[in-house]
Amino acid sequence: MNTEKRIQALIAKQAVVENARAKREADDAKRENDIETMRIKVEQAWVPLKGVLISMIERMNTEMPGDDRRLFVVQERNERHDHIDALSIAFEKYPAASTFDKCSVQVSPLGAVVVRMGSRNTMPVKEYELDVLVASSKQINGIVLDFLEANV
Repeated sequence: MNTEKRIQALIAKQAVVENARAKREADDAKRENDIETMRIKVEQAWVPLKGVLISMIERMNTEMPGDDRRLFVVQERNERHDHIDALSIAFEKYPAASTFDKCSVQVSPLGAVVVRMGSRNTMPVKEYELDVLVASSKQINGIVLDFLEANV
């Protein structure tokens, strides 16, 4: 192969490599944009649902008899930024006969609301997921009711 043909082959090969790199960068940028768009949707959907959750806890604290059934919420720190929100629901006083004394609720950037219930030593014992983008107030209220029912 003569020199001129080799040069043309190298230029053509480099053009293919450069086009592939540019396509990968464009695909990565689109994927990052899609992830950020989804994160924003999830955050916007979670804010009112979190309000429903807090309201249900307040309602149950008002309506349930006995001081040992009062619940409180602890906002968990998100140091790794791997979820939208994380909180724990627990009893102000740990009931002696409680099955699960802690309920953890985490919201992922992709919209999964992961609910885990367990004791301080065995977490989780019961676990399920909801989709924040389609979850209803009834399902969110169900988190509090499930936790209370497991400990009655």
